[in-house]
Amino acid sequence: MSLHFRTATVADLPPAVALLRARDLPVDGFGDLLRAHPEHVLIAELNGALVGCAALDVHGHDALLRSVAVARDLAT
Repeated sequence: MSLHFRTATVADLPPAVALLRARDLPVDGFGDLLRAHPEHVLIAELNGALVGCAALDVHGHDALLRSVAVARDLAT
C-alpha cells in the first residue's frame, strides 16, 4: 500500500465531490474553492485512488477547515 498526500488539481473535483457526498457532507462552494485555490485543498491517494480530502477556506488571517472526508472503508 502506498499512501500519498498532494495538493489538489481541477481533475480531482469529480472524485472529491463524490467522496464528500458519500460521507453526507455539503459540497456547496467546494468546486469554486478548489478552482480558485487548489493549494488550499489536500488530497490523499492510496495506490493512485483518491481516498481523502481536506480544504481550508481562507479569509484574511483566518481559515475555516472544511470538506474533510476519508473513504468509508478506511475510516475505522
